[in-house]
Amino acid sequence: MSGERREKVDGPNSPGKATNASTTTGPQTGSANLTSIIILCYNQVDYTTACVESVLRHTPEPVELVFVDNGSTDGTRSYLDSLLSRTGDATCHPPASITDIKIVRNDRNLGFAGGVNQGIREAAGDFILLLNNDVIVTPGWLGGLHTCALRSTRIGLVGPMSNYVVGPQQVLDPHYDLRKLDEYAMAFARKHAGRLMKVSRVIGFCMLVRREVIDRIGGFDVTFGTGNFEDDDFCLRAIIAGFDVVIAGDVFVHHFGSISFKGARMDYASIMQENAWKFAKKWRIELSAGGYNPLPILARRFDPVSHYFPLVSEWSSKALLAESVRLFEQGRIEASYVAVTKALELEPNNPDAWHNMALIAMTQRDFRLALQAWEKIPQTDMDSERFNLMGMCHFQVGDVDKAVECFRKAIELDADCPGAQENLDIALSSCKSMS
Repeated sequence: MSGERREKVDGPNSPGKATNASTTTGPQTGSANLTSIIILCYNQVDYTTACVESVLRHTPEPVELVFVDNGSTDGTRSYLDSLLSRTGDATCHPPASITDIKIVRNDRNLGFAGGVNQGIREAAGDFILLLNNDVIVTPGWLGGLHTCALRSTRIGLVGPMSNYVVGPQQVLDPHYDLRKLDEYAMAFARKHAGRLMKVSRVIGFCMLVRREVIDRIGGFDVTFGTGNFEDDDFCLRAIIAGFDVVIAGDVFVHHFGSISFKGARMDYASIMQENAWKFAKKWRIELSAGGYNPLPILARRFDPVSHYFPLVSEWSSKALLAESVRLFEQGRIEASYVAVTKALELEPNNPDAWHNMALIAMTQRDFRLALQAWEKIPQTDMDSERFNLMGMCHFQVGDVDKAVECFRKAIELDADCPGAQENLDIALSSCKSMS
C-alpha cells in the first residue's frame, strides 16, 4: 500500500473519504417530486441529440438530466457541454422543468451496468429513469410512467411499450413513421388508458425506478460487462426484495435499438450468449431456447449479501472498497458490510478491507467480530491508528492487558496518535483498580 491512498474509514465515528477514479460521490438522499433521468452515451451523437430534444419537448415534470459519457470519441462531449448553457432557457424547455444537468465522463466504455451505477450515484431524485440514448420519448411519457408507479407503493419498476423490445413490452407492427410518432403515441395512450401489466422484468432501455428499490438492492451487476441480462438480474432482485415490476401499457416510446452495439461493431450475438451463461451460473438455473423460467428464482428469500449489488462502475476490490466507505459515511452500515464482503471475496488478504470490516463490527458493537477482523491484518500493515482501534476492542471485551499492549504499540509508532495516550491512561487505571 506504500505510495497509495488508503481506501478505508478512519474510525468508528469519523469515517474518512475515498474516491473512485471513474465516479463522483452523489447525494445521499432523494429529492421529492424530482426524477433523475440517466442517459448513457457512447458515440452516436445524432441519436443522443434526438433523444434529448424529445425529452426537452415532452417533459414538463421537474427532472434533472444525468449524462454518463462512456468514452465517446465523436462529437458527444461537445454536445453535452453545449447543454449546460441551456439550463433554464425557455426557448428549449420550461425553465422549471430541467432543474440540473450533470455529466460524468469516462475515458473508456464501462458498459451499461457500470455507467448506470455511476449515474445513480449522482442522481438526486426520488425516482430514477434509465433512458437509452437511442430512444425518442413522446407526449405524456414520464407522467404516464409516474401515474403507473404511484398506483401502489409496492410498484418499484415501470417500463413502457415500444416498437423495438422483446417480451410483452413490444407492440407488434406499429403503424407510424417518426414524423407522426407523437400523434401515434397520444392515440395509443387514449386507447389503452390505465392498462397495467405485472411482469417478471422490464427492459432497461427505458425504466423508471423508485429510489427505495436502489436502497434495498443496490445497482446493476457490472459482471455482465457491456450489456445484456443485467436488467433481467436487476428486476429479479427487485421482486425478491418485495417490489412489483410492471408495464405501463398506455405509454409508448420509440426505440431504434442496439445503436451503441452496432456503432461499435460489437458482436451482439456473442455478448448475449456469454451473458446468458453468466446469468444462468449466477442464479443456478438452466436456460433453454425459449429463455428461462423465473418462478424458481422468485421463490427465493431476499438475502442482502446475495441480492444487493453495490453501486460500483467496475468489478474490483478497489471499487467495492471505495463504495463500502461511501456507504459507511452515509450510515448505511448493512450495505457497507455487503460491499466490503464482496471486496474480500475478490481479495481475501486485503488489509484495508479487513480494516473496514472491523470498523463496521465496532459500529455494531460486536467487538469480538472486530478483533477477528483486526487479526486478519498482517503486523506489517498495522499502523498506530489500527493498534489504537484494536486496543479499544480488547478493552471492550475485558482483555485489558492486551488493550494496554495495543495502545503502547500505537504510541510507539506515532506519539501523537489521536486518543492513544488517553486510552492507555484509562486502561492502566483500570488495571490498577482491578489489582
